[in-house]
Amino acid sequence: MFKRSSQIDNTPRQPTRTIAPRNSANSYSYRASRRSREDNLQRRPELMVERQQSGTKSARRRGKSVFLIVLLIFLFVFLSWLNDSPKIIILGSPADRELLQSTIVYKKAAIKLFNKSFTNHNKLTLNTDNIVNKLEQEFPELANVTVQFQLLGDSPNIYLQPAIPAMLMANGSGKEFIISATGIAVAPASKLSNIATFHLLLLTDQSGLTIRLGGAALSSTDIVFIQTVKEQFTAHNLTISSLTLPSASSELDVRINGTSYFIKFNLGTDANQQIGSFLAVRKYLTSNNITPSQYIDVRVLGRAFYK
Repeated sequence: MFKRSSQIDNTPRQPTRTIAPRNSANSYSYRASRRSREDNLQRRPELMVERQQSGTKSARRRGKSVFLIVLLIFLFVFLSWLNDSPKIIILGSPADRELLQSTIVYKKAAIKLFNKSFTNHNKLTLNTDNIVNKLEQEFPELANVTVQFQLLGDSPNIYLQPAIPAMLMANGSGKEFIISATGIAVAPASKLSNIATFHLLLLTDQSGLTIRLGGAALSSTDIVFIQTVKEQFTAHNLTISSLTLPSASSELDVRINGTSYFIKFNLGTDANQQIGSFLAVRKYLTSNNITPSQYIDVRVLGRAFYK
């Protein structure tokens, strides 16, 4: 029904993709350049020596750099290292050192604190605040502790400032403590063999305060208040015979020699104004031949009462 065509197509078939001939120019150029360098090295041995010397110099430079880095690290560690044998330096006059213990006691305590942590042997990681706080807590007779070190030294310096006795304070059972200028109970009164030379006032507590060594018995403002009363009374030729903290809040009762009454002060208000009120009332009473039988009360500023 259908006839096969007898005509044959002799046209050659074209390839569907073209294959680029290998470009051997670059490969030949690289091999030729390499052979040229090798030939030059064989013909000129000094080039080989120069290359070896250049490599040696580079290695030496790297070695010097590594050596310098190691040296700097060693110097840094050496300069920042601290030993565990601090130098104890006591500040203040010899009269202020009556309450202090032997220097060996403080040095042993400091060495123990330094050895508690490896970081305390490095100037950059030394925890000076912790050492200061621990020493002040352990030794209440120290008013201030300072830890310092020198840049080129390996031994830390510890400066100890003794607490200066401000007054004596007796608790309800009659036991007496030495109170510092900051109000801290620093030592029992028996610690001072020559306590009379300090001329300390005795404050008797009747309010039920718990007095313990190293603890705050009074505030620093209370100490200033009492010292102001003492100085003002001395300036007016009045001698204090006793100081008492009664059960009443913030009250200070002061007795002076030659009188049958005491003065009521308020520790929470201005001392100078209250002292001024007392002196004015005392002058008025003396000029009118009036002697209070119990007290003069100047706790309210600008007003005074007597009984």
